[in-house]
Amino acid sequence: MNRAVLLLLTLSTTALAQAKVPQRTADSECTAGTFTVAGLRVCNLHDALSSVPLVFVNGHFERLDLTASPGETAGHGWVGLVSSKKPARWVGVLDWQVESSGEALVLLVTNDAGKSWVRLPAVKKPHYLATFRSLELKTTKQWILKIALDDCGDCGVPLGTRVYETHDAGGHWAPLLR
Repeated sequence: MNRAVLLLLTLSTTALAQAKVPQRTADSECTAGTFTVAGLRVCNLHDALSSVPLVFVNGHFERLDLTASPGETAGHGWVGLVSSKKPARWVGVLDWQVESSGEALVLLVTNDAGKSWVRLPAVKKPHYLATFRSLELKTTKQWILKIALDDCGDCGVPLGTRVYETHDAGGHWAPLLR
């Protein structure tokens, strides 16, 4: 069994049992979704059966874990990362990555370069095939999120890009009518 598969099995089988113990991996173990924004680096370790979002801190990658809800990020992967300069803040966007995308985007925020993360309320997508397009931090509290549905095989949901806005740093989202 190769090392990457062994690591993946270890991460998926021990995620709930040892949720507060970060799993470490080498930079070469990232398989997809690598983003570097303003010095913060994240990536995904996944295959068809599992997905583990990783964050580069303290000189190595560690499994993202939200201590308030251990294991809750298992199955998700990074689809976006943005930053603001003042205050130094990064906002990450995760989507479900096992077999297909999910019904909602998970947003996370860190103010300490990725050492700790806070989960924000999820943003429901118009259809599970809709994809993250962009997130813009206009001000400290006003953010703009774009989600696009390009094709859903006659699902009955109108195609196109949806724009959502928050005025409380991700606490509540509303469609932005244009």
